[in-house]
Amino acid sequence: MVSRPLAVLAALGLLAGCAAARPNPARTAPGPSREVLPNGVVLIVHEHRASDVVALQLWVKVGGRDEAPDEVGLTHYLEHMLFKGTPTRPTGSIDAMVEGLGGRSNAYTSYDYTHYDLVLPAQHLAAGVALLADIAVNASLEQADLDAERQVVFEEMRLTEDSPDRYLLRRLYELAYEPHPYGRPILGSPELIRGLTREQLRAFYRKHYVPARMVLVIVGAVEPAAARQAALDTFGRLQGPASPRPEVPPPAPLAGRRQLDLPRPEQQAYLGMV
Repeated sequence: MVSRPLAVLAALGLLAGCAAARPNPARTAPGPSREVLPNGVVLIVHEHRASDVVALQLWVKVGGRDEAPDEVGLTHYLEHMLFKGTPTRPTGSIDAMVEGLGGRSNAYTSYDYTHYDLVLPAQHLAAGVALLADIAVNASLEQADLDAERQVVFEEMRLTEDSPDRYLLRRLYELAYEPHPYGRPILGSPELIRGLTREQLRAFYRKHYVPARMVLVIVGAVEPAAARQAALDTFGRLQGPASPRPEVPPPAPLAGRRQLDLPRPEQQAYLGMV
């Protein structure tokens, strides 16, 4: 799944939207707190008691901009794979667990970050944080799951090609940013995805999914001290290199005009401009 609007604001909106249905006694809660754990994980906690749920979000500082030319599409592919399973969570068990707790999960990829989120009943805070920490570094990346997901990614590519709006946006990025990484397709190319190996995907995972590139956000009806302890017990124990994320080069200035006319079978004309 590719980028959508910032989920932190969406989560806050979701929680606030429940207030009318389930009013709680007025209580002044402190604003969000931010802390950097000793291993580099950034922890943001906000107590928000509009309803008895908690939104857990893992932001990983890796996106399309971090891919080498022969890695285009790997960030998005990993996003598809992380909820598949870990050595202690067999394939299918993660979805069953989240649904069994009455929650939901989601994820998406952008050029600048990859995002994973859970919304759960507040009493399952610790279980949700432990799950995110587990998939952050222990994803199994089983060959059978990788092969099955390849077909899903191919279908996403076909949907992009079939949608005039999506197709126009992708080509607009390519034209405006070429040869910058922001001009590459988030989904990759059929050729790269067809030839993707488990070893290549695992190497990319180990390189980028390290504590120093992770931000854990906890928002909901939880005590900040309990949220912090849940993070320390899980994310606080993760290990990995503290190598800084390379800076992305600035896009080249648009000198003059770039224009591309693309004939398609639709009966309407679509125009994109930057």
